[in-house]
Amino acid sequence: MEEYQSRMLGFLNGEFDYLEQVPESLKDMVLAPGGGAPALKPALARQGLALSTFPVLQTYYMWMNMDDPLIGGYGKDKVALRRAIALGYNSAEDIALLKKGLALPAETPLPPNVLGYDPAYRAPEGYDPALARALLERFGYRLGKDGFRSLPDGKPLTLLMHSEPSTVGRLRDEFWRKSLNAIGLRVTFKSDKKTEVIKASRLGKVMMFETNWIADFPDGDNFYQLLYGANSGRANYARFNLPAFNQRYEQARQLPDSAERARLYREMAQLLHAYAPWVLLTHPISADIRQPWLKNYKRHPVEFTAWRYLDINISERQRSAKITP
Repeated sequence: MEEYQSRMLGFLNGEFDYLEQVPESLKDMVLAPGGGAPALKPALARQGLALSTFPVLQTYYMWMNMDDPLIGGYGKDKVALRRAIALGYNSAEDIALLKKGLALPAETPLPPNVLGYDPAYRAPEGYDPALARALLERFGYRLGKDGFRSLPDGKPLTLLMHSEPSTVGRLRDEFWRKSLNAIGLRVTFKSDKKTEVIKASRLGKVMMFETNWIADFPDGDNFYQLLYGANSGRANYARFNLPAFNQRYEQARQLPDSAERARLYREMAQLLHAYAPWVLLTHPISADIRQPWLKNYKRHPVEFTAWRYLDINISERQRSAKITP
């Protein structure tokens, strides 16, 4: 089911046995309000539903096409534009309002529990719209009377971000519109199915898109390969191709998890922040809910065939009435 609301209502109607990663926009339907540990609404808990939170090996990021004539390139003015966009991203607001508190800010591409993750590393830039505006001014992106900026050559500047035609997609559009407008950048949105956006991305025909990566295996290489130049046109949607990064990636992939590889990962993260082909967003914490008749449920970080170990109490399922939030 592509529509999140239909998915949630189907679960509450007893049509599904479990639901992993409750969509952020619908968490208020099932989670109790408050700033403490996530908990089900009392009425749902009384009906036997169970909640488990799970740190998904996943990173959300918004990439920018390094080959795009407007936003791409390695010159100082283009780097300044992308870094300003990163400085305009409000991680705390995103997590509180859209993620409903079930996410961690992404400091590097690596989520917690992946080999190579450094819990002490902090990104050199944070949310700083004043600095973003100053950076744009310094490199010639002048503010016009309409409140929006032009390119250094005086031509109009309008960003185009692809998005998904869903409730969450529309919420993300408004979040980015607000963030970018606040630093004087005009942005328009083009909605399409994610599969179609990915096809166009691999051909270099998308300027900006917010996506995510889930670990195929729990090692840092699986995430840093998304920025390796040789993977442009494949998983490297940003088409980032920096020799200094490529060299470090090639060295790191030959090493086991070690102090030397950790050093290379830190340097790769610093290059990512310096050239800003990505805006790092969040690492989600999944809220999983399951029906009382489902047995043996336990989520695995990377194994997706846990259904082999599950069991269902058929008579209990048949007796259960419709679940109401």
